[in-house]
Amino acid sequence: MASDLPPQAAEAALSLVHEGWRQLQLQRPLASWACWQQAMRLKPGDRAADEALDRLANSDELPEVARKPRRLDNPTDDEARERWDETFRSRNLANLADALDAFEELSEEEPTDTAAWSNRALCLAWLGRNDEAIDALDYLVHLTASSDPDRAAESWALAEILRHGAGAEHRADDLNYAFELPWPDDAPPPFDADEAAGAVRVVPMPVDPMTLKPMAPGARIVEWLDRPMPPSDPEPAASDLPIVRAVVILNEGILRCSSLQRGAIEEVERTIEGRLGRGLEFDRTISPLPLAMLDAAVATVRLPEGLSIDARKRLQADAIASYFETRWVIVPRIGLGAGLGDEEGPPQRSPLEASRLGAEGDDVMRAKLSGIILVREQLAQRPRSRELYLGYDFDRLRRRLGIDPLDAPPAGADLPLQPRDD
Repeated sequence: MASDLPPQAAEAALSLVHEGWRQLQLQRPLASWACWQQAMRLKPGDRAADEALDRLANSDELPEVARKPRRLDNPTDDEARERWDETFRSRNLANLADALDAFEELSEEEPTDTAAWSNRALCLAWLGRNDEAIDALDYLVHLTASSDPDRAAESWALAEILRHGAGAEHRADDLNYAFELPWPDDAPPPFDADEAAGAVRVVPMPVDPMTLKPMAPGARIVEWLDRPMPPSDPEPAASDLPIVRAVVILNEGILRCSSLQRGAIEEVERTIEGRLGRGLEFDRTISPLPLAMLDAAVATVRLPEGLSIDARKRLQADAIASYFETRWVIVPRIGLGAGLGDEEGPPQRSPLEASRLGAEGDDVMRAKLSGIILVREQLAQRPRSRELYLGYDFDRLRRRLGIDPLDAPPAGADLPLQPRDD
């Protein structure tokens, strides 16, 4: 019974619950899950840990690969089991650090042991060591890409999540670029010329839900578009629609600007320098997007007013397809660049470049590309995203890139911190 627990166990469980929420704030959902599982072991039936696990499992913000329970693999044969049993002696595998030590030793002793490498990657992810976990998953993809491509793709989908967590930011592909700049009160808005040309869209100021008043009275928010908005009649093509290149907030002498594209934010900076002069002091930041917003770029297309409901849906569906099949496929990604198992190669590759390598027989690149697409598909399957995506079929994107559809993965299950015999 929980009431029979020693006080230190109850305190440790509570500390783990808090640590799990901290890890989630750091974008490490696997580490959060591990904390809450350990809290449940220390204090069976702990309500706070149980509720946290349930909220993570049923989150409508995270893709499935970021929240589904995982289990450690068993040894693949009797010979491996003997090696594992020998390594496990005198180790407490309920302790994640001990478990990691064991699987690191096993994977180094037998570099082709896929189960040991998989468990090594999971233990690192549960400990919040995302950067090292990505390296282990990279190695695992090289081991399994030819023999078990679906498993390799699932492994790289997990790496796609881990690269956006704290400690692995330098490997993230979906980023927010931003800057702040002092803006003289007597200076004209930086976007006045584009506004006159119709390439600026004013965004209503958010209101305080308690007072129903603007959250920043006097501030101005605009979307800086890459082209003027076309008329609704005749109905434009998806290729004619403007894309938000930056969001600009002008408030109390400070101009704040953010964009999902490095090229766009640099273009905005050059535009501002051209109007105010060189030598401006831009306070720049680059940060990974939150996991719930990895697909934020999908929603940067803007449609003209005055379209019928049917025309709006048709045009939005065309815009989603155009985004993935025309724009997304040409953007270089670290997740498709040279990895640990590659002797040489660029640090980044676009999906189209990865597709060409896959067509030439590079199974690793095919698996990595498949895993990255899987994450995009799962983002689109969230209840909150369905209205935006309008049922876009990601097999269209797979066909565009020469990738076979993935088999449906098995349902997740609670995962112990040591291998099971069944």
